[in-house]
Amino acid sequence: MWWILGVWQLMFFAMTVPMLRELMRYRSTLMPRGFGVWLMWLAWLLTGLFVMQVHAPGTLPDSSLTAYLPFAYRFAWYVAATVVALYVVNARPRISPEWISRVLAWFFVILVAGGLLGLAAPNLDFPSLLQAALPRGLAKQALVQDLLHVQVAQVQAFLGDPQARPSAPFPFTNEWGLVIACTLPYFVAAWWHRGRTWRVAAVVVLIAAGIAIISSLNRGTWVAVLAMAAFLILRSAALGKVRLLALAVGLVVAAGALVLVTPLGDLVQARLDSPHSDQVRSNLGIRAATTAAQASPVIGFGTTRDVAGNFVSIAGGATAACPNCVPPPLGTHGQLWLLIFGAGFVGAGLYVIFLVGQLVRHLGTRSPTGVAALCSLLTLTITLPVYSAVGVGLFIGFVGVGVLSREHDAGLATIQDITRPLLRRSTLVATCVLVGGAGGVMTHVALGSPVVATQRLFIPDADLGGVPGTRATTLDTEAHLATSDAVVRAVAAETGAHPSTVRDRLVPSAATNTRVLILSYTSDDQDEAVRSVETASQAYLDERQSRIAAANRSLEDRLTRKRDDLTDLYRAIYPYRSSNQNQIVWPELYKIREDLDETDQTLLETKEAASGESISAAIVTRSSDPAVIRVGSGLAIGFLVGVPLILIGDRYWLRFGSRRSGPSGLPIPVITTVGTHDADAAVRALRAYPPAPMVIADPAHASAMRLASSIEEKLTRSPSPTSRAVYVVDQRSRVSRVRQMYRHHAGLGVEPLGVIVCRSTNRSRRRRRPRFRSSSSEG
Repeated sequence: MWWILGVWQLMFFAMTVPMLRELMRYRSTLMPRGFGVWLMWLAWLLTGLFVMQVHAPGTLPDSSLTAYLPFAYRFAWYVAATVVALYVVNARPRISPEWISRVLAWFFVILVAGGLLGLAAPNLDFPSLLQAALPRGLAKQALVQDLLHVQVAQVQAFLGDPQARPSAPFPFTNEWGLVIACTLPYFVAAWWHRGRTWRVAAVVVLIAAGIAIISSLNRGTWVAVLAMAAFLILRSAALGKVRLLALAVGLVVAAGALVLVTPLGDLVQARLDSPHSDQVRSNLGIRAATTAAQASPVIGFGTTRDVAGNFVSIAGGATAACPNCVPPPLGTHGQLWLLIFGAGFVGAGLYVIFLVGQLVRHLGTRSPTGVAALCSLLTLTITLPVYSAVGVGLFIGFVGVGVLSREHDAGLATIQDITRPLLRRSTLVATCVLVGGAGGVMTHVALGSPVVATQRLFIPDADLGGVPGTRATTLDTEAHLATSDAVVRAVAAETGAHPSTVRDRLVPSAATNTRVLILSYTSDDQDEAVRSVETASQAYLDERQSRIAAANRSLEDRLTRKRDDLTDLYRAIYPYRSSNQNQIVWPELYKIREDLDETDQTLLETKEAASGESISAAIVTRSSDPAVIRVGSGLAIGFLVGVPLILIGDRYWLRFGSRRSGPSGLPIPVITTVGTHDADAAVRALRAYPPAPMVIADPAHASAMRLASSIEEKLTRSPSPTSRAVYVVDQRSRVSRVRQMYRHHAGLGVEPLGVIVCRSTNRSRRRRRPRFRSSSSEG
């Protein structure tokens, strides 16, 4: 129903609203281990807003606000994944892992049904109800079309004949393949343990799923399924789980038999023999990584960018005859490349560290649902280079993060453990960020902002090889000539720069689908940039004209010799035209005459030498993009360094005696502060918490243990046992230690009420002397 309405993916965002509202009801919200890295990643991702309008080298310039829409869409998915992980962790009393597994198992069944529908009716597509209701211009936008349009398959012919690749209910087959791989382990875990009938049904569904997965031609999905099977086999063998090992091996053998004894085997072999998109993926990945490394390695460029030209020609682009001649945007063919290009190498590192950390941290999980969650995270990890995980796949992966955290929830930290120290020391956080920004400013002042001088040249078709009409030059050939040794030497002689420096600074490009060559020269000095680009343009045009003239002279010499030879041959044969052999002579004369006419015409054409011309003066721009990148990178690095320092300091340095009014950031209050031997004062304070709670001391300090023993002796207990407790700590006790004790006991069902701080007698307070005495106090 949601699919036909056009809102089924939007419903994931809608359902996070009640989840978030539920989380806000908790006094403390538990979070998975290592989740601070993910929260840091979310904050780091926002730095992309600084560079959203920055021009990335090798991409088409775009200063419109449309780039913010895909950025907001992807960020919303990251937030939704965050919310669902926290919700699964904190919803333990109401939602069991088995229930979660069954829900995702039915989702897998729906995806299998969608795959079979795509194979049965691949041309079925129509606008959803929401898409039909939108304005026509908005409904035709690419992102809106992908979200709202209903289609069941992608029909592609890279194997020769049109092949249906199932995708329902997704717009793209790759997204369908990623999600079906992420939900497959949950299906096996949920249905295989529910009885014989369910197992028989599971086998039927798995056979149908195998047909759909193999027919999708998704090699990434194939690799993911094989990797999960290998992981299960190795893990089961290591743990001695014979039944799970037998199940994994049986599934692999069944899948292999399905491929070998059916026509699906030929399909698999044909797909493996056809690389199809390998070169495009490789080009996009290399371009994304190199562009980020050269221009913005720390924070990237925020979102994707359209490639200038294509990987065949610098002037290539989409046309009516070839709409697919334009490559996809950078960062769209693999989550890893999206991370590097959009968030820089630091952001990509945070993302990968969190994902791999979750895998390694929970390798010892034993429950079927936990193992399924591990397999789902394994799929997200190994498909990083080939699939974009922003969407439903990421959502399901973070359901697995929540499931795994519930199996190891003893001592889980809370969101408040992070937010409270940061809010308490927000001034220090702001100082670190500002120091980083100042470092970015100083770096920019030291390096400066380069000046770019650009000149546009119109380059008509010409022959540089001496064979007119058979080898027309392209702008790629012209670009090589514009950066040839002759041009580089001319610029170096004009400016005094080293030829290698000139070669690095002189960059050719082209206007899409035109004969306009664009030369750009980058320098710190404006006059040098202008002189260099003008010298390069003139040297290139002179070199081009010289090569055309040389080619014409060579061709003219060859054609002249050919004409003379044909003339001599014509004169030698002409006297025999009236002989008895005239039936042979006249056709030969006609042929020679035609060759002579063609040669004369070619000689006339070679005298019209094609030359290029400058169509604009040198345009000088001093871009602010380097300043934006450097300052934004400095601010981000300051945040990245400052936040962990504050959290680490709060964990290891903050002690109960460091603040006069008692430390903040605890989920329980400080009841009172007493001396080492003042147990009576502590007992009087505890009378406000009837019945008398348990007393638990910080074992790291003997003074706290002695005071706790004295309090226990003086408390009057009720006959019934209590599940309430108070902590007795020393002034030197770490606050993080009490937080850890609190989480541990709360997980055991104990209700911690508060903290009693023990003030050591050898650290008596110094009394302040009054500055003056009143007259009434004299004597």
